[in-house]
Amino acid sequence: MSEDKRLGVGVVEDDAIIALDLKRRIQKLGYKMVMSAAGAEDALKLAEHEHPDLVLMDIRIKGEKDGVDTALLLRKKFEIPVIFVTAYSDEDMRRRADEASPLGYLVKPVRDSDLKVALSQAEERLRG
Repeated sequence: MSEDKRLGVGVVEDDAIIALDLKRRIQKLGYKMVMSAAGAEDALKLAEHEHPDLVLMDIRIKGEKDGVDTALLLRKKFEIPVIFVTAYSDEDMRRRADEASPLGYLVKPVRDSDLKVALSQAEERLRG
C-alpha cells in the first residue's frame, strides 16, 4: 500500500479520452493516481517504477499483448491485481480474463457509482 495510505491506482487504456476521464474520477474519489499507460509495454515499465496497488485494465488495448496478457504479467512479475474495464462481455473473453484472477469487472461506459464500489471493494480486499 502506498505510504500516504491511499490506494495507488494505475490505468491501462488506449483511448486517451477515456483514460483521462478515469484518472480524473479516480482522483475525485480520493485515490492516488500513480500511472497511466496505453499499452502493455508502457504499463509494465511504469508498474516496475510506480508500484501501483491496483490497475484498472482495459481488456482490448493496442499492441501485441491485450489487457488479459498484460494483467497476467503484472500479477506474475509485480503481484499487482487488476480490475478489468471492458465494453465486451463475450464468454470466451471472460473465461480468459478470469485466468488473471481480477478483483472485478467494470463495463463501459463506467458509471461513477460502479467505479466507487469496485475501488472500495478492491481496497478492502487489499488491506484485509
